[in-house]
Amino acid sequence: PCSRYWRAAVCSSDLAPFLDLSLSPDSVFVDDTRVARYDVVRQRVGADLGTTWHGVELRVGAYFGQTKVSLDTGSPTLPEERLTDTGLRARLLYDSLDSIGVPRSGSRLSLEAQNPLEALGADVQYTRTALDAVSAFSFGDRQDNTIALRLKGGTSFGAQMPYYDQFPLGGFLNLSGYANQQFRGNDEAFGALVYYRQIASLPP
Repeated sequence: PCSRYWRAAVCSSDLAPFLDLSLSPDSVFVDDTRVARYDVVRQRVGADLGTTWHGVELRVGAYFGQTKVSLDTGSPTLPEERLTDTGLRARLLYDSLDSIGVPRSGSRLSLEAQNPLEALGADVQYTRTALDAVSAFSFGDRQDNTIALRLKGGTSFGAQMPYYDQFPLGGFLNLSGYANQQFRGNDEAFGALVYYRQIASLPP
């Protein structure tokens, strides 16, 4: 149990350790042609200190991370390497959407920042900040019609980020008509307005 002083100082907040393991295939394009695909393996372990206030979640933490990049197919356009990207991260999140896949009401706002730091052992140093906002509302006699607005933005504040951390665009509802993640860059600004209509309901 916490002492009275310790409870007032720390126990009012939430300390959450985490372990993240991920593998993603990232493609490299030259104009409209995919010239290579890389496997990006990321490992992170750390802890976040966070709190929730009126439905808004705020988390700040430190992590130890490593990223391994290896060629899967195609031309060796990028170097194969293993990088340490230990640093700090923060997230502000509000989410009232009724569905993450096809929302019909509510809003979601996510603001995230990560900062690999050479002072903590990172091989590269930069700040990556990303904003993702979605809002949806339905109308009609049976609320069958829905309009959803999505805005995305991000920046590295002029720094050159590794390819796997650059902001991707392309694919369904993210510049539809282009290949998935065909475009990447150190800055991003994107907006989409989507309309869809419910034509049937599946049984439970």
